[in-house]
Amino acid sequence: MQVGKVQAFGLIKKYTSVAEVLAFKAIKDSGEYKGLPYIDAKGNQQFTTGIKDFCPPFLHRSYAAMMEDLQNIEFFGQAFIDSAQEMQLGYRIIRQLKKYSEDERTLVIDSEAFKTGDIDALKEQLEDINEKHNQEKADLTQKLTESTQIANARKKLVETNAALLEDQIKKNDILEA
Repeated sequence: MQVGKVQAFGLIKKYTSVAEVLAFKAIKDSGEYKGLPYIDAKGNQQFTTGIKDFCPPFLHRSYAAMMEDLQNIEFFGQAFIDSAQEMQLGYRIIRQLKKYSEDERTLVIDSEAFKTGDIDALKEQLEDINEKHNQEKADLTQKLTESTQIANARKKLVETNAALLEDQIKKNDILEA
């Protein structure tokens, strides 16, 4: 019987967290948060002066956490966030997905692992993409190093040729004089 309660509370929490973030957006946009009374940690009555003051006493979360959730909903959409919460994807994975190209994000979101909620397969897929990124970065770093070496060699060659040309001009000037 307790297992059912825990599952029900988990389901309610999933829906209320997205709804809470959307309500936060409405409150933030409307300015309703200004001047609301609350009791601080020391037991003193305070009044909110800004949205950052509002979040901890009323939402029990920081402004930064609420903004990150709001940005995630705006970036990925509510359906994705619902699925991500159901799979218990952490912020780290969601931040990773935000860094990927649109094609890579689509590949992950449309994957069988995501659709079936297989978190281990999803993490493996993300690791594969990260390895690919790391290899691309290493390749670009190598190319940059090679290009820098070539540029330095060319610069040295130009400087040497300029010095030789200057010496030749001086010799010609001496011979003409």
